[in-house]
Amino acid sequence: ATWFYRQGQLSKSQATLLQAIELDPEFFEAYNRLGLIFLEQGKRPEAILHFQQALKVNPDYEQARLNLSRAMLIP
Repeated sequence: ATWFYRQGQLSKSQATLLQAIELDPEFFEAYNRLGLIFLEQGKRPEAILHFQQALKVNPDYEQARLNLSRAMLIP
C-alpha cells in the first residue's frame, strides 16, 4: 500500500489498505493511511471517520490525532 501511495496510485493503495483491514481490523496504521488518502481525494468526512477509527483502535496513536486535528480545521 505504501509503495502504491508513493507512486501516486491512490486507488490501488486504498484497495490494498482495505484488504489489510479486512484481514486485521486492529491495523490502526491502515485506518490512518486511508484517512490521508481520503483527504487527498477531497473526501474530508471519510478521512475524519478513518482517523477516528485509528484512534478507537489505538487511542495513543499521535499521528492519527494530528491528522484528525488537521482534517477538522479544513473548511
